[in-house]
Amino acid sequence: MKLNTIVIAICLITVNLVIGQDLHFSQFSQAPLQMNPALTGGSEADQRAILNYKDQWRSVAKAYRTYAFSYDLSLSKKMKTKNHLGIGVNVFADRSGDVNLSTTQADLFLAYHIKMNDHHSLSGGLRGGLSQRSINETEMQWGNQYDSNVGGYNSNMGSNETIEFDRFLHADFAAGLNWSYSSKNATLSSNDATQAEAGFSVLHVNAPKLNYNSVTTNETLYTRYILHGKLRQGIKNTNLQIEPGGYAQFKKTSKEIVVGANVRYIIKEESKYTNLVKGAAISVGTHYRIKDALIVSSYAEFGNFGVGLSYDINISGLSKATNTKGGFEIALLFRTPNPFKDKKSAARFM
Repeated sequence: MKLNTIVIAICLITVNLVIGQDLHFSQFSQAPLQMNPALTGGSEADQRAILNYKDQWRSVAKAYRTYAFSYDLSLSKKMKTKNHLGIGVNVFADRSGDVNLSTTQADLFLAYHIKMNDHHSLSGGLRGGLSQRSINETEMQWGNQYDSNVGGYNSNMGSNETIEFDRFLHADFAAGLNWSYSSKNATLSSNDATQAEAGFSVLHVNAPKLNYNSVTTNETLYTRYILHGKLRQGIKNTNLQIEPGGYAQFKKTSKEIVVGANVRYIIKEESKYTNLVKGAAISVGTHYRIKDALIVSSYAEFGNFGVGLSYDINISGLSKATNTKGGFEIALLFRTPNPFKDKKSAARFM
């Protein structure tokens, strides 16, 4: 009985966290459209596509499995010197818990980037889309299905529950602003450029209602506010760059704060004389999600492609149940043209 009590308690904790969590990735730099619509079409590339996958708290239950795909582009070939529009699309699916609490959403993005001078840019963006949510009620287990003869749940016992959960759609909107700064390298090989950005976004602006059934009618998806920033500073006359950064997000009474830094090593630039050498770099870093997890990550770039891997080491009160096991995450990125082509470029991150 004691074991069953522990299992039930863990499941209750997990269900509460599943319902309360909003979509997020530990590799936030590799999920820019999830962070702020003002980042749409603002990367150093004309076009960018990213695949993200996160598997969290598998050691406790089927807590979170999140998949996302985003694609954005600049509508101006001279984006480094002129104002320009950025457009994009993002699709994600989130599956949570044994009851498969599901969210599938598709969004369109629009942003406008203003080149204030040779170093500073300002952008504003909007996001709008549709979200579908559902619960698989056939996988639910109720207290009156506990069978003392078997010492646990018995699927042959009726639950006598009449609540029906419905699949439903709702609209979702977001808006954001972003400032960026970039200085060029003093010389072609000095590696002393500075790049920085800071932004603010508001997600779920319309605070949509979540109507899973007649009991939960008018449950609200509360507006979420995000502050984010990062810096890339080259260490003069070396191949090293430091990249501190983080974000803070707030939603009603809950909050999440992540801070940390990466070290980036430029292995080689693109060759001027052959297309065989595309340029490469590798980054390693650690971030801290306050009172929740230590995030260790690595990111490898080769020409147009990038691969990011990270793992959350759980240090919250749930660590006793998870044995500190948090979540694995992978990000796959493609950019064109090759961002290693122009070392003196004042291009943005990613």
